[in-house]
Amino acid sequence: MIRKLFNKKEEPSKTGIYIYQNRDLIELTETPEKGSVNSIIEHLGLFPNQAHIVFTFDSKKIECLGFKIFSKEVLFVLAKDKKKKISENDISSEVRSIDWQFEYSSINVEDILNNGIEEQNLSLD
Repeated sequence: MIRKLFNKKEEPSKTGIYIYQNRDLIELTETPEKGSVNSIIEHLGLFPNQAHIVFTFDSKKIECLGFKIFSKEVLFVLAKDKKKKISENDISSEVRSIDWQFEYSSINVEDILNNGIEEQNLSLD
């Protein structure tokens, strides 16, 4: 009996897709549509060009992070391996390692704005 308490295995992730809901990190129980990054963004009620995706190639746990455009507000996290849970500390560590000067450089911001205007999701204002 005691052995079972101390050898309790971590329950595997269901989808490997985590979102923030009312400031709480929760894992989706079902994969939205095709499971693509765009379908995750749409599941959150946004258009794909209203989120900025940062792929974390050096991370052992996180595939990518989705941010609200022009901010550092994390909308969702996609795990590399569904078997490993993602924690707030994992996310914070990855956010701190992002080169924000590159992500929101003038050329990237121009592309984001032009795409949003073309798709009629953003206005010139």
